[in-house]
Amino acid sequence: EFIADENRMKAEEFKAEATKLCQEVNEAAACRAQLSYRHERDVEKRQKEVNERLRLMGQLTSELPGLRTRIRTEHGELAALQGAAEAATQGLEAEVTAAEIRAEAKEA
Repeated sequence: EFIADENRMKAEEFKAEATKLCQEVNEAAACRAQLSYRHERDVEKRQKEVNERLRLMGQLTSELPGLRTRIRTEHGELAALQGAAEAATQGLEAEVTAAEIRAEAKEA
């Protein structure tokens, strides 16, 4: 009977240890599932960010030729305006010079 009691006690210890190990395994599995879920969410978020960047890059790439043309056009327009301004300045300088010469001629 002493051996039977000792075996029962050992069996109960093993059962308690097995229960504890099962609980630890279940907790580890739950942690792993939670980490896996978080990882999936992080991957999905990152993929959305990458897709948005690719979309914006595509949009910019498609708009770039038009922007280049616009810049060239505006550069040409600015050059023409600058030329016209220089011509106007030279014309005004010539008129001022002519007026000064006339004023000196009248004084003389």
